[in-house]
Amino acid sequence: MPIAAVFQGGHALHDKNAGPFGFEPSGIDIVLLTHAHLDHCGRLSLLCRQGFRGEIIPASATRDPARPVLPGSAHLHE
Repeated sequence: MPIAAVFQGGHALHDKNAGPFGFEPSGIDIVLLTHAHLDHCGRLSLLCRQGFRGEIIPASATRDPARPVLPGSAHLHE
């Protein structure tokens, strides 16, 4: 499973989406963003909030589609 994946399935999974990753985000240097589906990149903002300070490298075809997805997912985590 991608490390920043959003768990889908309703309100019962809200706590899981807001919970810890099971590893220390500050220990990661790079996140490769292969596509902009919310279920695969929706917790990137949480990853950053929990200590990730590395580089997020999107695939060239992912950069533009991710622009509206990432702020929306950050809003959901606020």
